[in-house]
Amino acid sequence: MTIHGGGFILVTASSNVLIDHTNGVASHAAIPAIYGIATGLPVLVFAVLIATGVRRVGAAFDRLTAIELWARRITGAAFILAGILYSLTYIFGIPVLG
Repeated sequence: MTIHGGGFILVTASSNVLIDHTNGVASHAAIPAIYGIATGLPVLVFAVLIATGVRRVGAAFDRLTAIELWARRITGAAFILAGILYSLTYIFGIPVLG
């Protein structure tokens, strides 16, 4: 980017095209202001989406907590049964499965 007469000329590396913005710049604060608004707008949109979706996220979290409780119980029971099976088979020498 080259500063030229109060504006700038943009040179792109891929196509070597010159874009002259020296005549259309109203003030030197316009570009930073546009940049600030453009970068802040997605944050504002996501903040509104998160704020309105908190209830849904809370309800989904409650459902997942209930599912997690049962998944832990089932997993614990499976590990206990596997431990009993291996103990009977390899420690006590009792063939449980075939």
